[in-house]
Amino acid sequence: MIVSYGRRHGDRIVNGLPEGFNDYMIDSGGFQLAMGTQERGVFIEAYTMWVKFILKKYGRLSEGGAISGWVGLDTADWKESLRNYEYMRKEGVTPIPVWKAFWPDDVLSYLCDQYGYVAIGGIAFGASKKVLRNTFERVIMDHGDTKFHGLGVGIRGGFAYKSFRPYSVDVSTWSVPARYGHDIILDPKQVLKEVKLPEAERQRLRDDKNYENEMVLKAIRLMNSLEVELEKMHSDYQLQFRKESQL
Repeated sequence: MIVSYGRRHGDRIVNGLPEGFNDYMIDSGGFQLAMGTQERGVFIEAYTMWVKFILKKYGRLSEGGAISGWVGLDTADWKESLRNYEYMRKEGVTPIPVWKAFWPDDVLSYLCDQYGYVAIGGIAFGASKKVLRNTFERVIMDHGDTKFHGLGVGIRGGFAYKSFRPYSVDVSTWSVPARYGHDIILDPKQVLKEVKLPEAERQRLRDDKNYENEMVLKAIRLMNSLEVELEKMHSDYQLQFRKESQL
């Protein structure tokens, strides 16, 4: 479960985390900040203090707790972002830093040298299947000892995942039945595909809560099967980089 500091999530985000999960990743809200959709003030000092509070309450996954990682606060300015990452590291809560695909490559090299786990941003919207694949291909081949997280990529990266996979990704595709009236289906070419439902089905989703829950659970089951489906479709080319990408 990834939880964004930029979202309020009711009072839970202040006092704790949504219940029912045993592994959480914390997002800084940098994306919401960039889009102007943040629901609270997002500042490096406040975010760092909150991460310390959450870690004290839930503990690190590596030490028997529930927090597997937390993403650094990235902004449009890569220099400011680096300062934010260093601030958190000095405060004793080393983050997963973000490298945005439109930033200089030497910034990525620096982050890979300094941190063992780096998130890739700037590819969630607008990037074509080819661009996603080329991006993953380039960073994994050039920095094979680094674990990479794809921010907000989800099933849009299905084409890329067949040959080059990041260590982890986060995805909100499971929620599209409730949010947009779409369905998630298995597609042999894309692995998973999002399709718009007919208007009658969309209206049923709006009117029938049980049906909405059923469709969301179906989407979740399909998302959980993504890794299995990918394993059936891997190529020798992918296996060539399997060890280096730590998969």
